[in-house]
Amino acid sequence: MDTSPQAQRDQPFNWWRLGLLVFLSSVLVGGIFLWSSKPLEPQFQGKPLSSWLAKLDTGRFNVVDFDPVLDRDAAYAVQQIGASATPCLVARLKSALAAERTFFQLQDWPIKLPFKLMEAQLNQRMKRGREAQIAFAILGEVATNAIPELEAMIPGQEVQSESVLQALAAIGPASLGILSNAMQSSDYWLPQNAIIAAKKLGKDGAPLVPLLVAMLDDPKHSRNDGLIVRSLGKIGEPQEIVMPALHRSLLNTNDSVAGNAALGFMFMGGQGREAVPDIERRLITQEGKVNGFAVLSLVVLSTNDEQLLLAMEQAKSLRVPNELDEQIKPPHEVFAQIRSTWTNCNARERKALFAEIRGLISVTRTN
Repeated sequence: MDTSPQAQRDQPFNWWRLGLLVFLSSVLVGGIFLWSSKPLEPQFQGKPLSSWLAKLDTGRFNVVDFDPVLDRDAAYAVQQIGASATPCLVARLKSALAAERTFFQLQDWPIKLPFKLMEAQLNQRMKRGREAQIAFAILGEVATNAIPELEAMIPGQEVQSESVLQALAAIGPASLGILSNAMQSSDYWLPQNAIIAAKKLGKDGAPLVPLLVAMLDDPKHSRNDGLIVRSLGKIGEPQEIVMPALHRSLLNTNDSVAGNAALGFMFMGGQGREAVPDIERRLITQEGKVNGFAVLSLVVLSTNDEQLLLAMEQAKSLRVPNELDEQIKPPHEVFAQIRSTWTNCNARERKALFAEIRGLISVTRTN
């Protein structure tokens, strides 16, 4: 191979290498800029905000929405730091959004070297963004001063709008107008992500309920029906609008929508118990299918274990034997475990819990 200076000059210019170098350089420069522009961190008890944020998520969550179980000391520290935390939280979300964009861009590259080199850094930045979302939920209306900057961060035509909208909803009712506009957007992702975020408002989301119900009745939003009924249940008010919408959705021929409607009643707590007979009736279709969320909701809402056991036996009689089914524990033990752990479990416990839910309506295959 001729390596003389003249031979090297005669070789065609490698634009691919130049493009790769420019891309990696831009990402590096962007990271340095974000790092250098970070606001000074406030402290509590001699520890910086970032130290407390890293401790917030205990790795435990509820089995449905994965809402985290928080470390109490860390949550208290964020509360005490208060509004002075918001510049750092906004900066974290900005960095996380940029990391998500880079992540998806790298998926499309013909070689995976850039992704492998940067994966750990991108994941860390996105993790810090999730910590910022949790912190906004802790601060609530105290973080209202961050709303204009967060609203300006909402990206169009991108799935990444979810994290920003959830942070906005977590702040409280001052975000209602923003979420309403997002739900009515012609963008593919914004309505879906705004529906998901609306759950964070709880009862403060009541002004959004008429719009959510209208979307539920609109065929063009049918792909979001399951998400809508979950959010309606989390909001829960006004009951005279929410309850009929959930009851209608229990009759939906889509088993997933019906299961999510059952979850909506479960999220309403004692107010959702009136739906227990309807959930029992909808639990099993004539084809013998079962929705795990419907079983979970029925167990959590029911106060009569004997009646609940009868319902499970009836469900078994309609099911087709499945070699994967296995009753792991006696039903009454499973009922007690579901009620005590569905709001607080880890990934391994969640998997085991749903295995036991399937076991409640298992049918052993006989030879």
